[in-house]
Amino acid sequence: MGRDIYGSDLKQGVVGTAFDTNFPAGAAPQVLSGAKIGMSRVEPGTLSAHVKATAQTTSLTVVGNWQVSMDDSTYYDVVPVNGAALVALATGTAGADTAVNKVIPAPDAVYAWRYARMQLVTGVGSATTGDLGGCKYYYRENPF
Repeated sequence: MGRDIYGSDLKQGVVGTAFDTNFPAGAAPQVLSGAKIGMSRVEPGTLSAHVKATAQTTSLTVVGNWQVSMDDSTYYDVVPVNGAALVALATGTAGADTAVNKVIPAPDAVYAWRYARMQLVTGVGSATTGDLGGCKYYYRENPF
C-alpha cells in the first residue's frame, strides 16, 4: 500500500470571493478580485485556483487572470508566456447557463512576487444577478 505523500502538509487556502458572488452591474469590464495570497508561504509550482463562473447575460464572457503585487496596493496582470489572449471560462447564451468549474494553475511568474491573486473579468456589460463568480486557492505550504 502506497503512502499518501500529501497527507497533512497539503494546505487548502480558502481565500477569495465566495463562489456565488454577483458581478457588479454596468458597463464592461466588471471584476471580481480574489483575496491576496502571500507567496512566501506557498511552495513553488503548487498554487492553483479553483474558479467557478456563471454567465447568464447573453454574450457575457468571463476570463480568469492571475495578478501579482509587491506592495498589495498596485496589482499587475500576468500575461501568458506566448502573449496569447485569455480564453473565456464561461459565455452567456439566451437560455439558462450552467456554472463552469475550472482549475487554473498559477504561472511561474507569481512565485517571484510577494502577493498574487486571481481576478475574474467580464468581456461585456453584466445585466443580471445570475452572473456569478468566485475562486478558492489550493497549494502546498512551503516547508521553509
